[in-house]
Formats: sequence, C-alpha cells, structure tokens
Amino acid sequence: MKPQIFILFVSVSLLCMCSMSRDSSVNRYNANGKPNGKWVYLMNDKTQSYGRYKDGVPVGRWIIFNPDGSKCVKKRYFQNKIREVWYHKNGRVEAKGWSKLILDDPLEINYFWDGKWKFFDKKGKLKKISIYVKGEENEIIMLKTTQANE
Repeated sequence: MKPQIFILFVSVSLLCMCSMSRDSSVNRYNANGKPNGKWVYLMNDKTQSYGRYKDGVPVGRWIIFNPDGSKCVKKRYFQNKIREVWYHKNGRVEAKGWSKLILDDPLEINYFWDGKWKFFDKKGKLKKISIYVKGEENEIIMLKTTQANE
C-alpha cells in the first residue's frame, strides 16, 4: 500500500473534483472563503468522500470510498493527528494506525504515517506491526510470515 500516492490522489480529488451536493447545507465556505461544516465530494453521482471542515482544516470523522462504492479508509482527525483505518475490498481491516497532518504553509500539505501501524491479511489476521517516523518504517515489532496459498 502506498499511502503517499493515495493521499496525493485524494488531495487532488478533493481540491479539483469538488462536485457540489444538491443539499444547500453542505459544501459551504466561511467568511474567509475556506471550507466550513459538512462536505460531500461526489464522482459520477457517487459519494467519493465526506466529512467536516473547520476554517478549511479537516476535523472529526472522514470516510473515503473506492470507485465501486466500498469503504477505502476511515479517518478521525484530532488537531494534527489522524487515526486511520484502511480496508481491503472485502470490507475487512487492512491497516490501522496514526498519521500526522501539518498545515504550516497554506500551499503545502505535509501528511505522513507516524507511530504504530498494524497490518492485517484479507481474512483479518494480524500479520505485521510497524513503527513509522515521519512516513518511514523505522521498526518492525512483529512480522508474521504467511503461507504462499493464503
């Protein structure tokens, strides 16, 4: 899984493909022109993602979907920390852990995995625990080898 590529895709999608929902209470801007409140992003009339902004910064729970409508990732924002849960196509958890979002420069988004991450196979069995520091895998705490036929 390449989180940087996916986040780049999501960021570009969120900025460039903002299809407005038909509900006038969503996708609103504050007085400073920044996204504020509930936002829903659509692609081909399907929900691509939804969540909330406060003064242009994502807050609370966000859910991002695959093109087929299945859940791809669930994120919960806590200031600059994000709790993430990634899903296999079959709906089981693929990975979960912490990341950071640093918005010091309004033109630059710094996002990276940071902290403990757990990885699971398609059957939901834990296969690896790793520690990430600023997006780089720094330490493997546990690695379970799987049989070739799994």
